[in-house]
Formats: sequence, C-alpha cells, structure tokens
Amino acid sequence: MQRGRSARRRRAAPLCLRRPQHNINRENKSRRSARYYRVKVNFITIDERTAAEKRTASYIIVEAIDFPNAIENFNDGMRGTLADFEIESIAETKYIDVYPYAPGNN
Repeated sequence: MQRGRSARRRRAAPLCLRRPQHNINRENKSRRSARYYRVKVNFITIDERTAAEKRTASYIIVEAIDFPNAIENFNDGMRGTLADFEIESIAETKYIDVYPYAPGNN
C-alpha cells in the first residue's frame, strides 16, 4: 500500500520523566495510622472574561487512620489556603509507606 504525500508519519513520543502528580499531606505523625488515602480535589477558578467556572483536578495523598479521619486531615491541611475546592472522591491506596524526596540530597 502506497502512501500519498499528504499522509502524515507518526513520530515516537519523546521519552521524558515527569514529576508525580500527587501531593502528600502528612499532618498525622502517629505510626499507628498506616493507611494512605488518595483524595481527588477540584480547584475552582472563575474566568473573568467569560464568567465561567473552571475546575482543575489534583490528587493529594493523605495519611489517616480511617476514612472519616482522612477527610478531617485533608481539611486541616487545606485550612490556610484561599482556593475554592471541592472533594470529588476519596479512595484507600495500597501504599505501605511514603518517603519524602528532596532533590540534591544523596
């Protein structure tokens, strides 16, 4: 099968390393809370020209003892922010432990 000049060739996507899209809220320092919950949050912004709401999804990992405590820890972590947000979903993860990463430290 011959291709005409107008046919486009597909190029392979460049290989790149991306930063994980999860933020971690480790407010609860007790080690008896060995569960991590993934909270999907929609941050709400309003476009000034069209007056339309825009929702930007973000995932945040929260350490908690149980489900109600995960909501409480998330709200405690978001207390100082000025952003409007809405919790879309909360799910328990299979994470056992999370280690903080700081670039430049060996």
